[in-house]
Amino acid sequence: MNLNAIQNSINTFAETPLREASTRLLNTLGYHSRRTGNKGMDTQLFHSLREAAAARRAQAPIDAPDRLCIDDWANFHLIFQIADDEINLQETLFEPSTFDEHLTLSYLFVALQLSGENYTRTQLADITRFINTHYSVPVMVMFRYGDVLTLAIINRRRHKRDETKRVLEKVTLIKDINLREPHRAHLDILAELHLESLLETEAVRNFDTLHKAWEGVLNTETLNRKFYRELYEWYDWAKSECRFPDGETETQVIRMITRLLFVWFLKEKGLVPVELFVETSVARLQSAPTSVARLQSASTGGG
Repeated sequence: MNLNAIQNSINTFAETPLREASTRLLNTLGYHSRRTGNKGMDTQLFHSLREAAAARRAQAPIDAPDRLCIDDWANFHLIFQIADDEINLQETLFEPSTFDEHLTLSYLFVALQLSGENYTRTQLADITRFINTHYSVPVMVMFRYGDVLTLAIINRRRHKRDETKRVLEKVTLIKDINLREPHRAHLDILAELHLESLLETEAVRNFDTLHKAWEGVLNTETLNRKFYRELYEWYDWAKSECRFPDGETETQVIRMITRLLFVWFLKEKGLVPVELFVETSVARLQSAPTSVARLQSASTGGG
């Protein structure tokens, strides 16, 4: 999957209307459907959700926090509904082209604009869970707020005593994807969610197996194992490439890795310039050391 195409799609969220940007990203990831929403449907569904959220807030204790942040809900879009036959990449010209809430073998993609700048995982998970309680089919929620995008999916399972019902379980988030400069890790995760990639590596034949494939990609333990495997491979490579004055290559490489990770953490917090992690920028900075001072001043707000 072309990471540049994914990055370009994410970049469009900064300036493009939410529905258009969301559709473009999903299309880039290989998800298409003729069952799309429209402005009238968005207004109706948004009004219904806000009313239900307000009713729930009214029943809560007066001093209870608004877990759904409903005052921040700016606008809502039903992007499209994808069914089993579309996951199988079959021809859909003769299929209905309108949203059908009774089409149980399907998946909904919706987008919600929030007016605030930052939201916790708990807040986004609560909103995702609330939206999913109002539909009989699974809903992926795409949140846009501040300068970031968050994707949320929720696991559903059959009720143990009533097979007609579904139980909502864990919410998984791809949180705070920077709209202008998305992290490489976010791009890699999105690339693994590309439908074509999943069809090549997983037995994806319907929305149930699709969801399991998504969970496999987003599973925290899997991501951790992948991270440590790649870190070890880099450590193994660095041992043969790096030279240190006092020898003890293995110890020195470990020290270098821990320091790099610490500086990366500082970069994520905006305390050091991102250019230090861009290969072309580093080459330029090495040849012009005075540029480093200017970057440090800019990142700390100095004059």
